[in-house]
Amino acid sequence: MTDEQSPSPDAGPAPYSSHGRAWAAAMAAFLIHSVEEVALNLPAWVGAHPVLPWLGWMAPAGMFATVVGVLTAVVGGLAIYAMATAPRWSRRVLIVFAAVMLGNAASHIVLSAMTSSLMPGVATAGLVVVPVFAGVLWAVLRRAQPRAG
Repeated sequence: MTDEQSPSPDAGPAPYSSHGRAWAAAMAAFLIHSVEEVALNLPAWVGAHPVLPWLGWMAPAGMFATVVGVLTAVVGGLAIYAMATAPRWSRRVLIVFAAVMLGNAASHIVLSAMTSSLMPGVATAGLVVVPVFAGVLWAVLRRAQPRAG
């Protein structure tokens, strides 16, 4: 079953969408990365390294943790819905999500190098986000390819 198809009525309900494992891996990687950013106080690092002035929105106490919490809830809800219902938009959203997270990981790595310091989130960026989201992207794009037969 692809994202563009519906299960046949006699096939019974699909317990997992065609991209269910990709959604589960993406959600887990996002959660792990977010926990590192919050636990290691990314806003304090940004304050000490004003490389990107537009990141000043993180400064108010609790703002960053609140935004991360809301994003995690939204991403979690999308992932659960996509795994349960296999909507048509699932593939496209996973591709965008993977691209955004790979860009986020790259920013952690580049900013850590630019500042000669470890930006909160850089460890999970390199060890979790890049391999998981590259795998998600590969799996989703590979699945769209016609199979030789």
